[in-house]
Amino acid sequence: MSEAEKPMAVKNGDGRGFILIVEDDPATNSLEARRLEPLGIGLRSAYTAAQALEILKAGLPELMLVDYCLPDMSALELLEELKKTVSKRQQSKVVADALRRELKRIRLEKSLKASFGAWRDEDHPELKEGTEAYVRRMRKSTRLKRP
Repeated sequence: MSEAEKPMAVKNGDGRGFILIVEDDPATNSLEARRLEPLGIGLRSAYTAAQALEILKAGLPELMLVDYCLPDMSALELLEELKKTVSKRQQSKVVADALRRELKRIRLEKSLKASFGAWRDEDHPELKEGTEAYVRRMRKSTRLKRP
């Protein structure tokens, strides 16, 4: 196994979790890691499904990016293996966390849709020329006139 094919340790993050990249092409694996680094979460890479399963023994990632066609098994086979090794309780926790995040996203989307149009131009004619002109006018009107 070459140096590039060895699983990576956590590259960054604060221990709250990690993203697991499972990609057999070193260039693509590296590119995905570089694109995810700005998120500030730990990154780990595996180049085979077996390496991914080894990493997963230590704990579940926040997110897994998996190449569909790996050298030792497909992504679907990896998922089946994962289901065998991860307890039902942990699987439920992952699903529950995903549902919680999705519900939060849906609530936010609904509130944005509900508030869309709350500000109408006809309700605020004083801002027709723009906010800067309005602020300038307000400043002039509040200045004290000197005798």
